[in-house]
Amino acid sequence: LHVVTYGGHRADFRNFDLASVWDVSHAYDDRLRANLISNLVSRLLATHDVVVRCDIDEFLIPDLRKYSGLADYVTRCDLPYMSAYGIEVFEKEGDHAIDMTLPVLVSQRRYGIANTALHKIAVTTKPLHWAPGFHGATLPPAFDSLFMFHMKWADVERRSAWAQLMKSSVSEDGSEHKYFSVT
Repeated sequence: LHVVTYGGHRADFRNFDLASVWDVSHAYDDRLRANLISNLVSRLLATHDVVVRCDIDEFLIPDLRKYSGLADYVTRCDLPYMSAYGIEVFEKEGDHAIDMTLPVLVSQRRYGIANTALHKIAVTTKPLHWAPGFHGATLPPAFDSLFMFHMKWADVERRSAWAQLMKSSVSEDGSEHKYFSVT
């Protein structure tokens, strides 16, 4: 597992067994992030058969009626790359804050909306270049039995706190500042 983080957050991952942590030394920039991760994936494909890419607020889950889990899916899928069907998971009025010690999907969050903007290439055996936000790439979408549950709005209070932290770390005149201002 390789992690890309920003602004000195490398230490946040010190207790995890990771292959690497890339700490980008300057402010968050979505275009830079897409370029950096596209290049990282290309480099990893020189020594790995397949690369799985997702953001920290995304869960990749194959159709569990067909596969025992993500490793089984990746091993058995014969497509050169796979897009995930995106589902936006959200906090419904009356839901409690997410307890990170418990399973999230179904037991704490039961509602989601299909969102075509979240249909992202998530598994690849081929180098490609993603656009900012990873919503598009230099390869067309290719769907199989893979789903991506996007947790951005699954806990509104945590989302707001995270957005404020991110907003304070970006330039006020950039598009990222405007993006993180929407909470």
